[in-house]
Amino acid sequence: MLVLGADIIRFLKRNGESPVEIVFQYLKLDKEISIDYYFDTVVYLWLADFITLENEKLVLKKKE
Repeated sequence: MLVLGADIIRFLKRNGESPVEIVFQYLKLDKEISIDYYFDTVVYLWLADFITLENEKLVLKKKE
């Protein structure tokens, strides 16, 4: 889960805010992941306060 979380953060750093589905499709091409595993990782990143969800887009939180 941590490796996938790092991949999600890396994607958001490169591309900025992105729709949830686009991030999943990109990662699915590179790694064989299930939608359940992807959303478990997204929830973990949200709970850890690394990302937010705004208008169905994942947004990387900025460090203060």
